[in-house]
Amino acid sequence: MRDAKHPPAAAAIQAGARLMDCIDCHNRPTHLFETPAKGMDAVLERQADLRVLPYYKREAVKAVSASYRTHDQGVAAVRRAITGFYAAAYPELATTKSGLIALAAEEAARVYDRTVFPEMNTSSQTHPKNLGHDDSPGCFRCHDGNMTSVKTGATIPNDCDSCHGILVDGSPTEPDLAKLTMAAPAAGEAPGEAKP
Repeated sequence: MRDAKHPPAAAAIQAGARLMDCIDCHNRPTHLFETPAKGMDAVLERQADLRVLPYYKREAVKAVSASYRTHDQGVAAVRRAITGFYAAAYPELATTKSGLIALAAEEAARVYDRTVFPEMNTSSQTHPKNLGHDDSPGCFRCHDGNMTSVKTGATIPNDCDSCHGILVDGSPTEPDLAKLTMAAPAAGEAPGEAKP
């Protein structure tokens, strides 16, 4: 396959072609380096009580995304950033909800702890999740309409429905997805009737 818009460097051509394998695109078996925003979404999904803290996700993402010299310094700085924010911006809340704020600081520090390693120059920026296309080009690294087979001339498509089964498009009301995904009953069979 060749990308007409981004031809390979001469050194890559001399090195020869390499057969792609599964983890070129599907790197889920590896250590996932979630983005700070996705990490905090998971925290808020697990710890619903943290949702009462004003601007928690914003401040946590900012703290986890900041640069620190070492991993340990980063973990400690994220904790301080969260507790410091509430002490400065919401002093009453910092007093009445101190336990919750300590938990919030610890959860944000854990996101940093498992995803950012400055000494190794490793984070979600250096190791993006290539499955999908929310946080990185992902699938569009190849499914961009430019990658063409040298042998056949066929181009890898970039239509949404190459991967996604679009059930409803342009509906003014939310569809009932359960009804859309149910198989249509066979002739003489009542809807929802179990087949023997």
